[in-house]
Amino acid sequence: MRWKPRSVCITDRAEVMRDVDGGLHLNPDWLDHLPGCLTEPGLRHAPTGARFEFKGQGYFCVYPDTTLGRLIFNRTVSLKTLGPEIQKPRP
Repeated sequence: MRWKPRSVCITDRAEVMRDVDGGLHLNPDWLDHLPGCLTEPGLRHAPTGARFEFKGQGYFCVYPDTTLGRLIFNRTVSLKTLGPEIQKPRP
């Protein structure tokens, strides 16, 4: 599985334009590999571009380089978890 956080991060516009040609900051962790992940057997035959939610991790799509023996999923949306300091009961 390719753990692919957003490859481009746009921060403060003035800072971006000053520091980087083209106005974009590249995320240094844009491509992480997670070898040895386990999936449901049915995912072996998922077509390129098919989208899935991996519970608690985010939404992923099947990458074109996927083969029957080597599944590659790219994360398209990550799921944020709330820490205990944010999870407060509503009045």
